[in-house]
Amino acid sequence: MANLFQQLEPVTIRNRDDNYDFITFYNPKELALDQNVKWSEHDGGRAHKELEYTGAPAPMTLSCELFCDLYEERGNVDLDFVEPLLELTRPVYRREEGAPRPPVCIFLWGKGFRRFQCVVESVSVKYTMFLADGTPCRATATPKMKHAPLIKVKSKTFKPGYGEVKRGDYSGGTTGAGLVSWLE
Repeated sequence: MANLFQQLEPVTIRNRDDNYDFITFYNPKELALDQNVKWSEHDGGRAHKELEYTGAPAPMTLSCELFCDLYEERGNVDLDFVEPLLELTRPVYRREEGAPRPPVCIFLWGKGFRRFQCVVESVSVKYTMFLADGTPCRATATPKMKHAPLIKVKSKTFKPGYGEVKRGDYSGGTTGAGLVSWLE
């Protein structure tokens, strides 16, 4: 399994505030980018309506469906996949900023797809398989991320490579899913 993981370019959602990566082993089959622009209709005095641009576009959103299957490993998908993903929705408190804010993340996938700086706006999870003892072992999660290009974050420099597992007992390394910190 380790060789297969090295061959694939995994989806990574990098938390720039806490310097950790959420890495999933199974890549999504599709991504959705949504961009809304504000237009309003005005009566042009003719038989048709005229459209007028009324302001800056709303931030772009990106969503995808992420899959995790830990049945063969007899793993707990809630601890090793869902909880690390939900960590990206928890507020960041910085004394110098004065108020909580969402963590700033970067969605990364391969070399051809754009770097998408964002905040995770929501996460929807569907558990689809359980072990005999009730442990969830398969799930599908759909994070929705809002583009946040202007937020600056003072953080450590990222170094390439996979690091050690951080924040609890998230497996991260064996299945490819989980919370991985970068080493310095």
